[in-house]
Amino acid sequence: SAFDLGMVALAEADLLLLETMYSDAIAAYNLAFDRLAGQAGAKPHGVWIYRQISFCYHYLRNFDLALAFGRKAVNLAEEVFGTYHNETAKAYNRLGHILVVAEYNVEALENHLKACKILTKLYGSDHPRVLKSYNGLANVYHNLGDSVRAVNYYLRTLKVNWATDGDSSRGAMVAYRN
Repeated sequence: SAFDLGMVALAEADLLLLETMYSDAIAAYNLAFDRLAGQAGAKPHGVWIYRQISFCYHYLRNFDLALAFGRKAVNLAEEVFGTYHNETAKAYNRLGHILVVAEYNVEALENHLKACKILTKLYGSDHPRVLKSYNGLANVYHNLGDSVRAVNYYLRTLKVNWATDGDSSRGAMVAYRN
């Protein structure tokens, strides 16, 4: 079926992404999207595809397209999953990260705050899934010159890491470095 062909193309795209073949992965994700378009149950996969394409363009340093696909991912996630869903928060976090790298810090802050609000409501403030939001907020506040807030969010990241993985985890090391 078209859905099955779309899922095969999606799996191929994910493999290309793992091999850091970003341009080829974008082509494969577009093929998967085209094959899945209009198929029952395909919209959640569209959110993933848009997020992954934004990731590829980000690493290719094409921030205009990375932001365009990141925004598509957020809009589709809101439509498919609603506001308070983990996938919606992931879309906001990814878009926020790209915005930080592209130096759109005010908009990045808005997206990371939305993701943090969603994840905190879903899991609580000390859950490991909130870490990316805390780290994203810390990075934005650092870029905006607000060292006090930046340190506060880096410390929150460390606190959750210590509670869940100990001080030798990758997340704790990133927070130490920052």
